[in-house]
Amino acid sequence: MQHIVRPNYKTSFALLLTIIIITGCDCGNEQPDAAMFTGKSKVYALHSVSNPAIEGIIKFAERRDDVTLVALYLKGISEENSHPAFIHTNSLEETGEVSITLNPVTGKNGVSETMVKQKNDGTPLDYDQLRELKGYVTVHLSQSDMETIIAQGNIGDQ
Repeated sequence: MQHIVRPNYKTSFALLLTIIIITGCDCGNEQPDAAMFTGKSKVYALHSVSNPAIEGIIKFAERRDDVTLVALYLKGISEENSHPAFIHTNSLEETGEVSITLNPVTGKNGVSETMVKQKNDGTPLDYDQLRELKGYVTVHLSQSDMETIIAQGNIGDQ
């Protein structure tokens, strides 16, 4: 009588998966993201203007290279649009000119990240100055509809 040996597919698959994971590993050739930051950050709330389902935050995070990461996170926005965002001088109540143009909030993931080290006019701005800036943030519906503000909030010492 002849004995037939059948391959163990579960073991073969597990071995193949392990090899793929090990060989695909980028084992520390780049600096981890956390090491680029000082640990200092400040978060402010953003409030809906045109749609009560929209909510979000703006976060300032100090980096070791004297640049501040300004990140906007919004929920409840339209996936089709890219939403222009700005930091203005003064408060929402007083209104003011655009001081810093931020990268648009992407509709697909609701995120905008901008590296900031100066105002639009070229004035240098470090993390502490940005955190203390009396200003406000506006996020607009789209580049073609700048009149419609979908989220806003005061920032800084107010």
